[in-house]
Amino acid sequence: MDNILINKITFLRHLVNISLPPAAVANNNLVIQIREEQVAGIKNQLDEWKIGYENIVASELFINLASVDTNTVVFFSELNFRQGAEKLFVTTTNLKKDIAVIVYGDTFLVYDHLSGKTTNGSGTSESSFLIQNALYYYEVLELLKSNLFADYINTTDKEIVLYSGTKGIKRINIPDFLPEFDEDRSLMHDAELFIERYTSPDFRVFFKNRLFELSGMPAGEELKEIMLSLGSIIREADNNLQLYLKNFSFEKLKNDLQKEKEQYFFSLRDILGKNMSQIVAVPVSFAASVFATYTVKDVFILLIILFAFILYSAFTIYLQKLYLKDIREIEDAFQTDFRVIAERSGLADLEIDAERFKISRRISDIRKVVTRFRLLLILLTIIFTLFICNQIFPGILPGLF
Repeated sequence: MDNILINKITFLRHLVNISLPPAAVANNNLVIQIREEQVAGIKNQLDEWKIGYENIVASELFINLASVDTNTVVFFSELNFRQGAEKLFVTTTNLKKDIAVIVYGDTFLVYDHLSGKTTNGSGTSESSFLIQNALYYYEVLELLKSNLFADYINTTDKEIVLYSGTKGIKRINIPDFLPEFDEDRSLMHDAELFIERYTSPDFRVFFKNRLFELSGMPAGEELKEIMLSLGSIIREADNNLQLYLKNFSFEKLKNDLQKEKEQYFFSLRDILGKNMSQIVAVPVSFAASVFATYTVKDVFILLIILFAFILYSAFTIYLQKLYLKDIREIEDAFQTDFRVIAERSGLADLEIDAERFKISRRISDIRKVVTRFRLLLILLTIIFTLFICNQIFPGILPGLF
């Protein structure tokens, strides 16, 4: 940072402080009125630094701010800077000169365009982003006004006009001068991210669509609010773009989720239906077998009936084993499909978990039905075998039959 420049701006700030009526700016001249005895010393210092001035009235000085430093643009106040910043930044994003603000709160401000550092009355500051925010504001504004983004620029009303076949017209007012941003908050990160992402035509489309959804912004402050919300707008535009590229949308995903659920429910209902028909048949078969053998005395016939019942039971148990295998395969496929949906969809975990729980519960219930039916069939087979043995060998199992 140029120490001579700092000394000059410190001196001008001192003149503002000692001006009898408040200092002002007129045609880029700092206007001060001081005691007559102070004029000579001030003029000597201005002459030493070759800063131009006029002293028509004895106690009044008009100091030419353009002559303070050839490599520095000097502004009287922060408001003065915001009103004139557009001329510095719109024509080029590569700032060629330093910037100084004489009245900046209760001190002054000098910005070094090469290092990007700011100096005030307390020394180098890392927390004042007035100049930096202005630079990025106008860089983003130029991109929004570009033919690549804006559908029309209304120079009369100073508006960026966006068109959408489904959303209508969006008008973004361009302020007459730089809006007032929080100087303790840097816009650099979000602005640089936007500049980087802007090169993608797909991103520009989704960013523009996101702007149509913004509402409730104060009239005339749309651009300021867009800058302050730039990070969240970029994230939402990126999310929508990624969903589009993956052929995903929330509504489509929900429909796919319902289809997947119904597919598994159908498979499980089919297994349950087959199982229920066998469950209904078992009591009938058991009762018929018991009735048929109750009065039969021929051992050979009894053995044939027992053998047939055991074969029937064994085959039914085998079918139940196949059903359990089908249930395991359905469960494995279900876990894989839902894991893929959870990873790719972007749907809320609670929403996916709710659907997953419904199917998991149905799988568990049907598995219990099949397992318990197998146990019941084995128990009935044992009972029927004991019954036949008692028929063949009366009294072998006293007290049971």
